[in-house]
Order: sequence, then structure tokens, then C-alpha cells
Amino acid sequence: MFILPIIFINIIFILFPLFSYFLFTIYRKDIGKKVDNILFDLALYTSVYLILSYNHGSDTNIIATFITIPLLIAYLKNKKESYVIISLVIGLYYYSLNINIILIILELTAYFLGYLILLNRNQLFYRNINIFLVIKVIFLVMIINNLKIYLIADIPIILQVILLSLSFIVVANLICSLLKRCDEIIDIHDSIKELEEQKIIRESLFKITHEIKNPIAVCKGYLDMLDIDNKEDSRKYIGIIKQEIDRTITLMDDFLNLTKLDVKTTKMDIIILLDDICEIVKILIRSSNIAFDYNVDEKEIYIKGDYNRLKQVFLNIIKNAIEAIESSQKGLIKLIINDKANNIKITIIDNGIGMDKTTLKKI
Repeated sequence: MFILPIIFINIIFILFPLFSYFLFTIYRKDIGKKVDNILFDLALYTSVYLILSYNHGSDTNIIATFITIPLLIAYLKNKKESYVIISLVIGLYYYSLNINIILIILELTAYFLGYLILLNRNQLFYRNINIFLVIKVIFLVMIINNLKIYLIADIPIILQVILLSLSFIVVANLICSLLKRCDEIIDIHDSIKELEEQKIIRESLFKITHEIKNPIAVCKGYLDMLDIDNKEDSRKYIGIIKQEIDRTITLMDDFLNLTKLDVKTTKMDIIILLDDICEIVKILIRSSNIAFDYNVDEKEIYIKGDYNRLKQVFLNIIKNAIEAIESSQKGLIKLIINDKANNIKITIIDNGIGMDKTTLKKI
């Protein structure tokens, strides 16, 4: 049988399970290190099984050459359980061919000693597989001399050893190089995933800062205006400051319980809420060139909602409006409420720069 197709098929037998593992690993969703190790071991065992299954008698020398490569990978990846199991499988396979058991033990022991040498030199990861090649060539010659049916038809022993040795070194280097590249891709993929997680954390921290900054700014504004000699204004300001502190505490509780927000809806007067908001907005724009025009009816309008959370929503919108107005322009923000046929429409308008298309798509 022509040797090149057999070599090519054995390369596929080794690469296919490993590449399947790497593809799964790249697109996995946190399967855990233990499961990851099990899947890699399974890929190696599958390669060994496929190589052994393609056994056509006269091709046993090729099988003996290529079955060593999964063992080499197990050594290079420091998979202790895998190289023990694969070594036992190789030993049993050799024994089934009536190969001298001493040769079997010597070869497998030599691989292990070679592994220890590479480990002590810190050369375990793909840096030096020549020691395995030397061991393979030596024992390949011994096995061929020990078992004459191991010969490939019409190919002299010396040429056979050279051909199989070259195949081993080329395929082993190719596979190790590809595995190294796959590891690098996985590392890059994990790095990108980590960066995305860090981006989410940064965005969350920005949102927390943005949300908490508003009530703190309001408290600071009222504290600056506080005059202890004016008891009426002081009582009013202290009440507002207390509300803003309570709102800050609610915000912190929300961020601590993102998956289970507690929305408490009660019957509330939306006009009182908007009056509170207007008082706060006056403080926020006190030192800026922005006019705040609000048209709020004096009549009571009752709705069912969460007072503090609705307050946060309106203040966020108005705060965004303030930030959208450039310092060089004369700003204007309008708050208008319309109550028609039991439908309440609250409109907030500003003359800021507006949103670009990218921002609009995120709304």
C-alpha cells in the first residue's frame, strides 16, 4: 500500500480530535478547568483509538510511529494521567504484536526519562522534541529487527527507518507548532474576554458614579445655601438633603441587588414629585448659564408609582440635558406636563447638542 496516504490519514487522526477540542474551548462558556482537562484527555484518547483502529497488518510500523505522537503531546502538556494511560495502551499494542516485552518497557521508560530531562531544563512546552525522535529511531530499528513482518513491502530497512523517522519529526513538529498556535489563540481569546469583562465593570462603575453624583451634588448645593440664622429655609433645605441621602442609599441598595430590584409602588402625587425635581434642578444649574422653564399645574394628579425611582429617572434625564448644553451657549431646559383624558404627558426639552446616530442606536 502506498505510504503517503497512510501517513496523511494518521495526521488527520491526530489533528481532528485536538482541533475539535480547541474549537470547543475557544467558544466555550466557562466550562471549568477540570472539565477542560477531561476534554483534552478525551481528544488524545480519541487520536490513539483512531490510529489503532486503522490497522492493516503490514502498516503496523506506521501505527507504531504515529501512536507515539499523542504520547509526546501528553508529555509536552504535562498530562500525567494521559501519558500513563497512553503508555499502557502502546505497551499492550506492542505486546499483541509479539514484540519483546523488554523492548516495550525500555522504550516507554526512555520516553519518561526524556520527559524528565525536558522538565528539569524548563523545555517542556514544544521547545525540544529531538530527544523523543532519537528514542523513536533507536527503538524503531530494534523493533524492525525483532519483528520482520514489521517491514513495509519492497522498502529496504534503512530506507524504511529514514522515511518513518522523517515522518515522525515532520509530523511531530507540525502538530506541536499547530498546538502552540492554538494555545496562543485561546490565550488571545481569553484576554479579549477578560477585557470585555473589565469594560463591563468600568461601565458599571461609571454608572454608579454618575447616579450617586447627582444627589451628592444636590446635597452640596443646599449645604452651601444653608443659613442657620434662617430657620424656615434651613428646615426646608435639611428636609431636601435628607431625601437626597435616602435616595443615595436606595441607589446603593439597587447596585448591590441588581438582579432583584425592589420597586415599591404607592399612590403618589406627581405634581409634588415634579416640584421636588424643580427645586433640585435650580441647585444644579445655579452656577451655569442655563434657564429652567417649567410649567407645572397646581392641581393634584395622582398616579401609582415608586416615588424615589421616578425621581431618579427625571433627574437623570434633566442632568443629561444639562450636560448636553455647551458652556459657551445660553442654555434652556423646559419641563412641561399635560393631563388630558387620564393620560399624563411629561415633556423635557433642551437646546443642547443632541445625540449622534451611534448614541441613538443604544437607546
